[in-house]
Amino acid sequence: MKMGKGNENFKFYRADYDYMDDMPLEGWIWEIIRRSETYNREYEKLEKTVKSKKGIAEALGIFQEEAEKMGIDIPYRFHFEKNFKKANQDYFLNIELNELDATIAIPKPQCKYINLDERISIKGTSPVIVIPHEGLIKDSSEGVLDEDLLNYLAVSTPEDTIYVGISRSAKVEDIEKHLLPLLRKYLKSAKPRIRDDKWKYYLICYDLRNQGLSYKEIADILSNDYPDNENLFAERNIENYYSAALKLIQSDYKEYLY
Repeated sequence: MKMGKGNENFKFYRADYDYMDDMPLEGWIWEIIRRSETYNREYEKLEKTVKSKKGIAEALGIFQEEAEKMGIDIPYRFHFEKNFKKANQDYFLNIELNELDATIAIPKPQCKYINLDERISIKGTSPVIVIPHEGLIKDSSEGVLDEDLLNYLAVSTPEDTIYVGISRSAKVEDIEKHLLPLLRKYLKSAKPRIRDDKWKYYLICYDLRNQGLSYKEIADILSNDYPDNENLFAERNIENYYSAALKLIQSDYKEYLY
């Protein structure tokens, strides 16, 4: 399709977004986060520091703190792990941590969910939440679950299950004070509706607007590439989709995190 002046170099290939059709919630969260101004800014600062080879540890610590606020965790990959290999450099910034004999792979903003290869985890998108009683905690001061037990429960309980264990010594007032607030926090009914049927179009509109295309031009492109859903792509809808994408990217996605 011929675009107006200044838009000749825009890029849009429907196939580039096909992977979104079957994404879990954590995939949507990552796709939203990687488009955010915050993630792009923090990544750029870290990349510059790594290239300068000075103050990397401090910069990495700051990046991890900011990433945690956004809702993502990026684990270390230890060199003694079975089948350890560095992440693809097209999608990750690999940082060597010699004192730990480990590498941490920071996803680049252009890294799609299909390229993550379990290199990060998204907070609070697991369908199973385990609340243990005292007998299941290895160290009550830290509140750490036995990892094998946690893995077993995570795969053996049905989806959308809140697994609750209550000590026999617990008092009613303890339950009211400690357990009920947790249940209210994690109940699915409190979560907003997941609109993954539209989120792909939201992000496409966001990407194309960032390439300088008008709402009318985006409407024409989507109507042409998705003829079965042509009724969704009126120019006014495209403007609404872009606004919805902005809200998700700026902060609204956090409503879907625990």
